[in-house]
This record gives sequence, C-alpha cells and structure tokens, in this order.
Amino acid sequence: MINSGTSRARAAALATVALALAGCSTTRYRPVSDTPVVIGKPYTIRGTTYRPAADANFDVLGYASWYGSESGNRV
Repeated sequence: MINSGTSRARAAALATVALALAGCSTTRYRPVSDTPVVIGKPYTIRGTTYRPAADANFDVLGYASWYGSESGNRV
C-alpha cells in the first residue's frame, strides 16, 4: 500500500516537471503585421543633415548586427 503522502509528493513532482518542460516550449509563429512604416523627420549629426527617404523597393525584414571592435568595427 502506498502512503498518501508519497503519492501526493509524486503528483507534485510530476506537475513540477510538466510545468518546467512546458516552459521550454517554443511559441507559435506570428506573422508580421502590415501596418504602414512611418518615415522619421530629418536629423543633424555634427553639422550634416540627413533626411530619411522612403524607398518603395525596400521590403526586407531581419536582424541588424555589429561585430564590435575586434573585427575592425565592421557592420
């Protein structure tokens, strides 16, 4: 005969393991929304004025990266 305290402990341990494994799962894919992109205002850096341009052919999604000083500050 199994002690009721032991079976409760096993049930609690099983629930803990199940929740821990559920926390490791991935989320479902969510498509990117089709909201319009807002082009920013012109800005000035060290006396040079830059004007963001809307390019109709620019439609790329991704991650930007910077490799740091160990690679010569290349982007």
